[in-house]
Amino acid sequence: MKLQYNIPPLSEKELRFNSLRKEMAKHDLYALIIGGKGHWWTGRGYFRYLTDFHLWGHDGLIYFPVEGEPYLVLSSDAVAKKIGRRGWIENCEGSLDIGEKLLKFIDKKEIKGQKIGIVGEENIISYKDLHTIKDNLKIETVSATAILDKVKMVKTEWEVNEIYKLWELAKYTMNQFQDNVLEYHNKNKSKIELSSDVTKILWENGIRDLLIFYGDEIDKYSHPTNEKINIENKIRYHLEICGPSGHWLEITKNLAFKNIHDTEQKIMNDELSVFDQMLKYMKPSVSLKQAGLFYEKVLSELGYEMHRQNSFDFHGQGLDTIEMPFYNSIIPNDSEDWDLKENVSISYHPKRLSLNKGIWSTGINEDILVTGNGSVKFSKDWNHNWVQII
Repeated sequence: MKLQYNIPPLSEKELRFNSLRKEMAKHDLYALIIGGKGHWWTGRGYFRYLTDFHLWGHDGLIYFPVEGEPYLVLSSDAVAKKIGRRGWIENCEGSLDIGEKLLKFIDKKEIKGQKIGIVGEENIISYKDLHTIKDNLKIETVSATAILDKVKMVKTEWEVNEIYKLWELAKYTMNQFQDNVLEYHNKNKSKIELSSDVTKILWENGIRDLLIFYGDEIDKYSHPTNEKINIENKIRYHLEICGPSGHWLEITKNLAFKNIHDTEQKIMNDELSVFDQMLKYMKPSVSLKQAGLFYEKVLSELGYEMHRQNSFDFHGQGLDTIEMPFYNSIIPNDSEDWDLKENVSISYHPKRLSLNKGIWSTGINEDILVTGNGSVKFSKDWNHNWVQII
């Protein structure tokens, strides 16, 4: 299988820049200072969104004015020059002291009396760089993280198309796991050998990053090991993939190698039924907090007890594997109250049921796209249910 990845045209750059500047103007922001970090989970997305360059490491800052050309500084001069050649932001420099370097670029006379927003001050920009900037600008600064997040969470048509194509590659890979697991078991091969062979196609298609979680016992869920493949009960196989476009997805396969317990099958059927209701419910003007409460309500009506856990039931997903908005039943955050919008991408994986000891959870994991009439699955026809192998 060959993934047909298309480099985004310059019109995509103009669309993203214009969307951000339109939102900046609403908040009377003269410029943004945007933090970036080459981190797997979160921190790359701002840079990829505004440069179409994939950070593998390093810290950076972007000065993004509401008018005129932006400026970028990165803690690697060589990588900064590569970003400049990409062409979305041409004025790129390197420095180990990125806060001081950014200050030298900013014309203090030009920004006098203006208001500047800072993106990523909460968890991306270092304490030193943040206070170097704030202490020396001597003008009003405000947190603007939510401003960029609200723009970036709405995927463009180009982004949506790339995510759909990535899902087709991911589904193919997962089906290769299912089709080969018995043969590899019979040949006494290890979990790592099987995973290495079936995910080879991902690397051949330009996958940037890959996480694998493999579980063949309840509550035993980790990266593949050199242990031999175990088909005594069930296998849950999970991939988190960053594609060549920089977009992430999460996908799970549930395999059963003996008759499925009636209780486990009922739980799976009920969760899938609720998932269908959630797809209809999660639409523009609904928040993730409302979605979380609706999920609890419907499952409670089916007779299930809920527990609270410190993890995301739903979270945005795109150029970072975890983006705003997100919902956690224990720890509130501002983004859980944001209204969803058309073309927002959400990773759906609530795990809230209180299950009896010895019962497998459902492992439903899907990325969904919010539309005007509800949400649709990026996976289209993917089967989340238990697949009976033998």
